[in-house]
This record gives sequence, structure tokens and C-alpha cells, in this order.
Amino acid sequence: MKKKLIFMIIAVILLITAGSLYFKEGKGIEVDTEVVGKGNIRHFIEEVGTVKSHNQREISLNTSGIVSDLKCKIGDEVKEGDVLGTLDMDASALEIKSLESKLSGLMPSYEEALRDAQNNEALYQQGAISYEAYQESKVLEQKIKSQISEIQYNIKQLREMKENGSVSSPISGVITEIYVQEGETVLNGNPIIEVADLKDLYVETDLLAGEANDIVVNAPVSISSDDLGLELEDAGKVLKIHPKAHTKVSDLGIEQKRVTVEIQIKDITQLKLGYDVDVEILTQSRENVLIVPETAVFEMNGNQYVFLAENERAVLKQIETGLESKDKVEVIHGISENDRIIISPDDQLEEGSKIVIIENESEV
Repeated sequence: MKKKLIFMIIAVILLITAGSLYFKEGKGIEVDTEVVGKGNIRHFIEEVGTVKSHNQREISLNTSGIVSDLKCKIGDEVKEGDVLGTLDMDASALEIKSLESKLSGLMPSYEEALRDAQNNEALYQQGAISYEAYQESKVLEQKIKSQISEIQYNIKQLREMKENGSVSSPISGVITEIYVQEGETVLNGNPIIEVADLKDLYVETDLLAGEANDIVVNAPVSISSDDLGLELEDAGKVLKIHPKAHTKVSDLGIEQKRVTVEIQIKDITQLKLGYDVDVEILTQSRENVLIVPETAVFEMNGNQYVFLAENERAVLKQIETGLESKDKVEVIHGISENDRIIISPDDQLEEGSKIVIIENESEV
């Protein structure tokens, strides 16, 4: 009796298991699909850029002084030569005396270096000394001469400032920064006012060195910015790719080699100096090629695959991909136009799985 009961329990369990498997196989896995079609695809390099001006100057002095009068404020339009402020240049007199003393000290050294260079030139022509020895004396003479010229220029500038005690704008533009206040002491070399030409704006970005190799001058660029309310496709083009890479530390503290790229924008009226914008630089584009959603493609054992929907079954297909955009992938080999592809296959899906296609499908 006990054996018969045990056999009955086992039979019930087997029937339940078989029924569950049958139900699961019979129902199938719900999938969303899309018909493979042809279209255009474009690949971009994405980065953040900053709006700058090609003509932007920070005005600083090569002496110290006290700001006695500011004649401008941020946002003012100025022309080249306009007086932006006046300074109490009493300190200039001391600076001039210091430079004149330095100049006096250099003159004997220069005269000696000049004599040595002239004598060594004659000796070199006679074959008495090497060309290197002659060049060494010539370089020293030119170095001291350059120092003298720089000091003379600074003295001239200081005397002109001392006479009128004013700071003038070197360019026409708009006052974008004022770093000092009236009554404040300005130290030698510190910036006091910034002027920028807002009619000559551009976007500057730093690309990874490897990515910079993939772009060319005149490549189309799209820009967007939530802060400025911009969403402009083909807004401009690559104007200049700097020839030298520089080291930059990322937000994660990793040193990277980057290349500065300048971007010309067609309509600069929508830009604001100093703002950050998202840039997309076109590297490649292809037309009339097979494209599928990026979510349909997955990697397995180093190869790319998709699932097709055929006769209510999932069919695994290995593919070769080409260009990739934000949400689309070009397929070169492996599937054909009008195949039905499964979008975003889940982990349960495998070769031969029974499927149920969701009705609200989208088409390429």
C-alpha cells in the first residue's frame, strides 16, 4: 500500500513538472522585434568644449601702481585705445630707476661680449679656432643684446604710463572681467581687466590623441547645451587641429594625452563666452547600408551576434559590424534586409527558444 502511494506521488510530481515545461514551451518568451532595413549612419566623436574668443586679452602691467579711477564696467563695449582706468604711478619711478640700474650693469658685459664675438669671428676665418667656439661667443653676445632690448622696451613703456597714468584697451571688444577695485594696489604682472571680441567666438575642445587622429579639418560638428538651450546639428566645422599633444589629468586622476581642436560655429549669436557645450565631430558616414538597433547586438566569445525571429523561434546569427552611432549599428555581413531582428534580447533567450512577438513593434 505504501509503495503504491509513493508511486502515485512520484507520478503526480512528474505530471506537474511535465505540464510546467509544456506550458513554458508552449507560451514562449515575449520579444520585441524590428524589420531590418537600410538607412544612413554617422559616427561621431563626443566631447565637451568651451566657448572662447580668438581675440581675448587680459591687460596687465609690467610695474606696480594704485588704481585711482576705473572708467569701465563689465559688459561695456570699448574700442582699441580707449582709456579703461587711471593709476597712481609713483611706483613707476622706482621701477624705472631699478631697470636703468640693471641696464647700466649690462652694458659693460655687452661691450665685452661684442668684442669677443668680433675677435672670434676673425680667428675663425683664419682657422685659429673652431666654428663652435665662434658660435658660442656669438650666442652670448646676442643673448645680452636681447636682454638689453627688453629692458629698454620696459623702460619706454613705464615712462609712457607714468606720463599719462592710464590703462588703454589693446583691442576693440567687450569688458568681460575686472579684477581690481579703485584704491587697490596692482602688482607687477597681475591682470587687471579682460577684454574680448564677442564677434569672434569659437568652441575649443580637447580630444584624446587617438580620437584626434580620426578627424580632419572642415569635418562637420554638431553642438548642444542645456544651459544655452541649444540643439544644433551641423552647427559648424573643425577649424584647426593643434599639431602638439599635451598631458591632461582626467577627473579620475588618470594622465591622458590630448590634442586641442578649434571649432568654427556658423551662428555665434547663440553662444556665450565661457560656457561649456557638448560637441559631436563627424568622423565617418555611410548611406544606404543595413542598420540595426544598438541594443540588438551583443558579444559572445569575442564575436558579435544578434537573434532573428523565424517561425516563432529565436535564431542566433553571427554578424560583422561596421560604423556605430548613438543607437544604431551598421551590419556588413550575417543578416539580410527584411530579416526580423529581436530587440534587446534577455538572458533567457537562446538558440531555438520559442518566442512570442510583442505587437507594438517598431520598424527601421
